[in-house]
Amino acid sequence: MIRADGLRVEYSGAIALDGLTFEIEEPQRFAVLGRNGAGKTTLLRAMAGAVSASRGRVVWRDRKVTRPPSAMARRGMRYCPESANVFPDMSVRSNIDAALVAVPRSARRRRFTWALDNFPILAPLLDRRADKLSGGERQSLAVAAALVTRPELLLLDEPSLGLSPKMSSQIIATLRDVAREWDMTVILAEQNLALAAQLCDVGLWLETGSVQFRGTLDQLGEHLRSQHALSTSEEGSG
Repeated sequence: MIRADGLRVEYSGAIALDGLTFEIEEPQRFAVLGRNGAGKTTLLRAMAGAVSASRGRVVWRDRKVTRPPSAMARRGMRYCPESANVFPDMSVRSNIDAALVAVPRSARRRRFTWALDNFPILAPLLDRRADKLSGGERQSLAVAAALVTRPELLLLDEPSLGLSPKMSSQIIATLRDVAREWDMTVILAEQNLALAAQLCDVGLWLETGSVQFRGTLDQLGEHLRSQHALSTSEEGSG
């Protein structure tokens, strides 16, 4: 499992995460949900070893998560941030090849073919620079490059950001199929509950760096609807 024990992260004295404690069983598809500024990205960065905890720790398979993320990648974890997730001055082909450096030589050609089979949007773009791709093409490349290493744990930060609903659903559908086939654990940070539910069954809701609710996504949806109804009722009575 991966777990957080009293995890606290601060930036220049401002608290981004405040004493988070939870655990995620493997294999599981788990959603980290919340509004902008809730702490979703900071939580994934802490889980990936991209940012240090001010207090507490993250533990994966009985070993503390440490910086840098490359060290965690060697243990089978892959972090795909919401931005800066590809090499912009390199071609699509070179981005995938760069990810394949971590794969045994005997498997690289097969994994490259797998990436194009599962992300066919990339096939005609192999020689195009990543900074010339559309948002959907770029996100497809980022996810494909993460998956060719066949990680045991994938941390994915808001893959739908700036994408059309159709493109977002296509990427999530591919992830869902791959995660089930490989028994891969995915931790997805998202604002869109409906989209997250296409991949994940359980998750938590963050507000201002604290866990406000944890359960199935159906339960979370009911919780948010009840909170909205309560807020609307209070506004009306005022």
